[in-house]
Amino acid sequence: MSQNPVTVAVNTHGDPDHCFGNELLPEDIAIWATSTARDACAASTPAAVSATFASSELGEEFAHFARTRFGTFEMAAVTHRIPSHTFDGEATLDVGGREVRLLELGPAHTAGDAVVHVPDSDVVFAGDLVFANDTPLMWAGPVESWLSALDRILALRPRLIVPGHGPVTDEDGIRDLAHYLQYIADEATARFERGMDVDDAADDIDLSPFDDWSERERIAVNVHTVYRGLDPSIPARPVPEQFVRMAKWAARHR
Repeated sequence: MSQNPVTVAVNTHGDPDHCFGNELLPEDIAIWATSTARDACAASTPAAVSATFASSELGEEFAHFARTRFGTFEMAAVTHRIPSHTFDGEATLDVGGREVRLLELGPAHTAGDAVVHVPDSDVVFAGDLVFANDTPLMWAGPVESWLSALDRILALRPRLIVPGHGPVTDEDGIRDLAHYLQYIADEATARFERGMDVDDAADDIDLSPFDDWSERERIAVNVHTVYRGLDPSIPARPVPEQFVRMAKWAARHR
């Protein structure tokens, strides 16, 4: 750290697992995010998130899910530190004499997704626009916007892509993710057109092509997001309710 001090940080979006670590960064550095991501980070306080996962009112399936997935995290003790600098669309920073580009590519995973492009090393830090060998989670969508964001990342011709979840990958990892998103969109659309309930559709879709991907229960949220894109009158569901739906899917398919 003394030889290569951290002078700038970027929150690629506002989810707690990506911004709750801000408290550990040096006090005087700039923390960047899109305006939308900053607002999301500000709204998700550690106390509120911790209380949600500790709730006994969301059912036994959720309690089991929360214990197994989040039980090792002590979020209530986190000091809430939101990004200090925002941008919309695009920003270019000088970091130690190196050009670093911030590109807003959401909505997709969340409403305010961004990536960090380091042109002289052909590296993209993709945040949760890229899940490598891991099931993506489409809180915001629409799916077409996420697929467009992946095309924009590919257009940068990156040598390496650092995902928000999973191992470092390359263009093939982007194509694998795009295949999953298009597959879920096509399968969900077919069931929507047949009048199938969203939860029944999530249960019915064959995930065997992605058997080696973790956290397959995210399909419960992904299908709901596809359905909302097809019928905007379908209401958004609060995050705790979406976690309950994932927990119930996981319990049914355990």
